[in-house]
Formats: sequence, structure tokens, C-alpha cells
Amino acid sequence: MGRLAIHPASQAERPFTFKDWLGLPEDFFRYEILAGELIVSRTPSLLHQHAVGNLLYALHSHLKATDSGVAYSYLGVKLGEYDVVIPDLVAVLHQHSFRIQEVGIIGSPDLIAEVVAPETSWNDRVRKAATYARFGVTEYWLVDPDRQTIEAQTLVGQRYEPIAAVDGLIRSRTISGLVINPAEVFAGTDWMPVDP
Repeated sequence: MGRLAIHPASQAERPFTFKDWLGLPEDFFRYEILAGELIVSRTPSLLHQHAVGNLLYALHSHLKATDSGVAYSYLGVKLGEYDVVIPDLVAVLHQHSFRIQEVGIIGSPDLIAEVVAPETSWNDRVRKAATYARFGVTEYWLVDPDRQTIEAQTLVGQRYEPIAAVDGLIRSRTISGLVINPAEVFAGTDWMPVDP
């Protein structure tokens, strides 16, 4: 996904807020706020976006077929005044559709998926996991294109616990009937250029 940077002035001046986030430019960077710190990263790689696209297609198709919710990629989510993220993928069940506003999602989605890369792994696996758990995101999936794995987790109390794959398939505990085959999420990458 490109380099990850924490804005150097984020803690020196004052914590960044949702209002600050609304004023950030719409450019080729991804701006997120965790605990008041502005985190800037570049546009995701081709492999990253391929995995997001395939997972979004599967999730959207299921939610539409069952008329149970909606899914989006790269939509802003305000978890709290000092925690604003742009997950790779979110799902919101119909009973929580009031959380979807013009500016994005206000409150916790039912499922968040992040595609991990070497430069974002700690942020995704530790910092975002703790933030998502604190705000009650029911399911958190870590999608790893390099290892071609999906680590699905469900919130139990204040911590995420793994959802064991059965026959290689991921079965959501939050979205009824959703079954994802990781092999399909990572399929079709043999034509992609390899970085020099």
C-alpha cells in the first residue's frame, strides 16, 4: 500500500478531530485519524485493490441476494471524535443503516476488512484492531494478499477471537449465511506486473 506516516504535528499542536478530517484534501492519499493522530498513506497497490474488489463483490452479492445490508470500500467511518478511518471494506446490516450518512458511516460498521501490507501490518493488526474492538465493530477481517489468507475475527467482550475456517472457507458470525472462499478473493492475479 505504500508508505505509512504519522503526521509530525498531530500530537505537538492538538489532537486531530473529525472536523479536521472533513477539511483534508481529496487527493491520492488516504487520511485516517487514530487516537487523535493523523495517519497518511498512499493509494493502495494493484494487488491490494484486486483483493478488495473480489471481496467486495462477494460480500455485496450476498448482502443484496439476502436483502440484509450494504457493503462499501474506502468509505470514511467516524468511530469517535478522535478516531476516523477509511477501511478497505465495510459492511452495515440493514438494522444499522441509520449509521450511513452523506459523509460516510457515523458509528461502528458490522464488519470491517483491512488488507494488510508489510508497511501497514502493525497498524492493522494491533492499533486498528484495538480501536475497532473499543468501538464495538462485531467482526474484523485481516486480508493478506502475500500469504493469500483471510483472518476472520469476532468480537468477544473487548477482544477479537479467531473464527476458524472450515474446509478452507470463512463463515461470518455476523452476516447470516455469508461464506467466503479465500482462494476466490486472491484468484486472477497471474497477469499482474511484478515490481522491479
